Amino acid sequence: MLVGAILTASISEWQSAGGKPLRGQGSAGIRLIIAVQVLAILYKASRDGAGAVHRSRILRQTDGGGEAVDVILSQLRGESYVERTLANRWILARDSETVTLFDLYHVLGLGFTDSHMLRGKEPWRQHLAQRIDAVRDANKDVLGISLKDVLEAKLADPNSNTVKDAST
Repeated sequence: MLVGAILTASISEWQSAGGKPLRGQGSAGIRLIIAVQVLAILYKASRDGAGAVHRSRILRQTDGGGEAVDVILSQLRGESYVERTLANRWILARDSETVTLFDLYHVLGLGFTDSHMLRGKEPWRQHLAQRIDAVRDANKDVLGISLKDVLEAKLADPNSNTVKDAST
């Protein structure tokens, strides 16, 4: 009986994710991609006047399974990036011009966020703290682009001399 319930839940997860088996947290890169995909869906709906988006649409349009998407939605909601409406649909809750990829990276708990373990007098701790600070600064520089700039990026078409909108 228990095996049947587990199998049923697994199949349901698989189907709701469109056959994508990703579960839970996933790697840092995958989590960031799913978060940007979710925000891109909500951004486009907002920009196009479509309004709030149902979870099933988010699942169909992302590369993550239901559990992974739900974890991301929960993290984003906890930091007021998205909000769930009374009709159980999702909307973008932050200005995409003021949110950076670094902000998102930090909200998702990616990178070096816990430095309290580096406190101490041992020289190796101080050296490691300096290296981690350098990585954090580099990430802040590279990921300092606004979410809007990412979502509205123009891509060069390699087959012509034209540029196309990346958000379509």
